Amino acid sequence: MIQKVSILMSFIGLWISSFLSNNQEFYIGFSLILTFGILHGANDFFLIDRFSFKSDFTKKILYVLSIILFSLFFFLFPKICFVFFILASSFHFGEQHYIELEIKSDRYQYFTKFNIGFFILNLIFINNPIMVIDIFNKITSFHITKTVIIFNVSLSFTIFVIHISFLLYKKRIHLEKIIQFLISLIFLVIIFKISSLVWGFTIYFVFWHSIPSIIYQVEFIYKEINFKNIILYFKKALLFWILAIISLCYYYRYYNKSEIFEIAFFSFISAITFPHTIVIVKMFTYKKLEL
Repeated sequence: MIQKVSILMSFIGLWISSFLSNNQEFYIGFSLILTFGILHGANDFFLIDRFSFKSDFTKKILYVLSIILFSLFFFLFPKICFVFFILASSFHFGEQHYIELEIKSDRYQYFTKFNIGFFILNLIFINNPIMVIDIFNKITSFHITKTVIIFNVSLSFTIFVIHISFLLYKKRIHLEKIIQFLISLIFLVIIFKISSLVWGFTIYFVFWHSIPSIIYQVEFIYKEINFKNIILYFKKALLFWILAIISLCYYYRYYNKSEIFEIAFFSFISAITFPHTIVIVKMFTYKKLEL
């Protein structure tokens, strides 16, 4: 069901983009990322409470400290932290697809999750190589090429096929789930090919990751997905979302005329990605134990 909704919303997004200029795409895409993208991680404190059935003050303090420290490290060591951001994002994106595959008894599940997400990120990169290479050069001074991106896509997809084939042989995954995932990949390739970098990433991040993640979280927190619980989710997330937006405005105010604005923006995004990834890993692990 979630896959069908993601595909439908993606094509609606493509249709809307045909009426937009590049600047309009950028601002609308950026706005969607700042709304649904940040909202899907704004209830992490409530997820932490759900793990222990009580308010865990220590873990929340560690959560906030990790955001502050990672922001600082990104300014001091942008190359290392940007690479770490790509790796963490790959794992985070891949984990959601991995859950949807419903794989049983996979000894290498963490590597598989990373590999799936890394493959999808490189699908985005390979369809917009000029802009991606420019961003990498500005932030890290790494001189990557389109050949490197092609190699990453080919290698990660090959590893995925080999591993999934092994799991299929061992009867730890259903063929139906593999077919559904491959259909998703076909649609994603079409989307990334047609769209600009910003719009393609927006469609994937919002419709394929953030909204499905919110649905999983609502189910985990309230045990049932309905309109009332979704509204409760957004109400609880509102304060943290506002604080995140204020923080980002602070970044923009002080760095929008600076050459390091890209570093400031990605330090903000990566800082909130790192602890959120850990919380979501814990959520899926806890959910699996409840089954």
